[in-house]
Amino acid sequence: MVDFEALRLEGASRLGAQRPDFVEEESYLRGEHPRPFAAEGLGREYYALQEMSVAPWVRLIVKAPLQRLRVDGFQSDRDADADRATWQNVWQGNRLDSAQRRVYTDGFVHGRGVVFVWANPEDPESPIVRHESPANVWVEYDPVDSYRPLWAYKEWTETTYEQAGRKVLVPRCAVYTDDEVVTFMKGRTGNSWDLIEQVANPLGRVPFVEFVPDRGTDNTARSMIRPLFPMQRAIDTMRFNLLIAAQFAAYRQRVVTGYDPRLRDADGAIVYRKDENGEALLDDAGNPIPVIASPGRPGVDRWIVFPGADTKVWDLAESNLNNYVNVIKMLVQQLAAISQVPPQYLLGDMANLSGDALDAAESTLGSLVTDLKREFGDSWAEVMRLASIAAGKPKGEGYATEIIWGDGEARSFAKIVDGITKLIQTGMPRSAAWSMLPGATTRKVERWVKDANDESIAQYATDLIAGGTASGGFEAWPGSNLGDQEPAGTI
Repeated sequence: MVDFEALRLEGASRLGAQRPDFVEEESYLRGEHPRPFAAEGLGREYYALQEMSVAPWVRLIVKAPLQRLRVDGFQSDRDADADRATWQNVWQGNRLDSAQRRVYTDGFVHGRGVVFVWANPEDPESPIVRHESPANVWVEYDPVDSYRPLWAYKEWTETTYEQAGRKVLVPRCAVYTDDEVVTFMKGRTGNSWDLIEQVANPLGRVPFVEFVPDRGTDNTARSMIRPLFPMQRAIDTMRFNLLIAAQFAAYRQRVVTGYDPRLRDADGAIVYRKDENGEALLDDAGNPIPVIASPGRPGVDRWIVFPGADTKVWDLAESNLNNYVNVIKMLVQQLAAISQVPPQYLLGDMANLSGDALDAAESTLGSLVTDLKREFGDSWAEVMRLASIAAGKPKGEGYATEIIWGDGEARSFAKIVDGITKLIQTGMPRSAAWSMLPGATTRKVERWVKDANDESIAQYATDLIAGGTASGGFEAWPGSNLGDQEPAGTI
C-alpha cells in the first residue's frame, strides 16, 4: 500500500532542497544576481557605478537558442486529418504556441521544464495540457527505468475569502501515482496537513512530463546556465573597473605640490572664515576653517601663478580604457564559446558576411538547437501520448510520434530557394520541398499547395476556353467534371 504521507514529505523536502538553486538561477536570468565586489564605506557614486556594471549576458544566451525552437505540427501513422485535429484540439486548444517558450526556458535555465496533462470533462476531445513551474513540481523516477516516473508531487496556494471578506491564502499539495491522486490542505494551526481528497487517476500514468535538455548519468537534471555564472561575474567585475576608470581616471589630471592654498595676512598669519558675529567657523572636528585662496582658472590667455619656491606642477596621465575594453571582449568571447552562442550575437562584430561565412558562424548554435529539439521532441511525443489517453484513446493509440519543428536557423534565402527548386525538378513533391522554406508551417504549406492547385486549374480553364473558342470545343481536365459541361462551340 502506498504511503502518501511519506511521499508528501519526500516531495516537499525535494522542492525545498532545490529552491536556493532555483532562486539563484532566476536572479541570473533577470540580471538581478550579486553585484561586483566593492569595499564598505564607499560613496554613493561608487554604488551607482556598481549597479551600472551589471549586464544580463545570461539572458541573451538563453534567448539565442530558444528563439529557434518552435513546434509547427505533428505527424503520426494516422491520416492528415487526425494529425490536424491533434494540432487544433491539443496544441492550439491549450494555447501552447506561446506556452511552449516557458517550458523551454525552464528546461534551459533550471534543468527541468514541466508539462501537466489531464482529461477535460467539458471537452473530452481537447485534453488539458498546462505548463507548470519546476519550483512547484517534483517528479520521482524509477531507479531501474530512468524514463518512467513513479510518482509526482505538486504544491500550490489557493485564495479563499472568509465571510468578513478577508482574503486567506490556503497552501495545498497533491501526490500523483499511476493509480491515485491524493490532495492535502495545510491546517490552520501548526504544521499539520489534512488529507482532503483521494481519487482515481483516469490516465493510469503520472500526468507530468519533464523537459530535460541536460541529464547526468545519475539521472539528475542540470541547469545549462549554471556553468556560466563565474564568467558572468568576471565580466561584471571588469565592467565595474572600466566604469570607475572612466569616472575618475579617464582624463589627464594636474598635480601641484609645495603649495599652501590657505590665505595669509600681511604678517603671514592664516586667515580663517568667520560668521556674521565675527566668530571663527569650525569644521566637524572643531577646528577653525581657513580661507582658501584660488590660484585662478586656467585658460588660453591666462597665467596661473603659485607662490613659493618649492611649488611644483606636473600631469598624471589618463587611464587607457582600451585595456579594459579588450579584456571584456576576451571574456565575452570565452562566454560565447562555452555557451555555444556565436560571438557576434554578443559583441555585434558582424558585417557583410557571405552565406558560407554565416553558416560557419551559426554552426555551433545550430548543433545546440538540434540537441534541444531532439530532447524536447521526445518529451512532446510523451505529452501527446498522455493527451491521447486523456482524450479516451486506449493506451494512447495513434498519438503523434514525430514533432515537426519550424526552421529558425539564419541561412541565405537565395541558397535555400535554389536548393528547393532543384529538389522539385528532380521529382520531390512540392509540399515536402516548400516545407523547407524559412517560416513555413504545416498550415502554410497546405494553403500554398491548395492555392497552387487552384491557380493551375484556373490557368488550365483559361487556356481551355481559349482553345475551345478557336476549335469549337474543349477537352476536359483529367479528373474533373468539366467534360460534363455543354460544349462552348463558337462565340
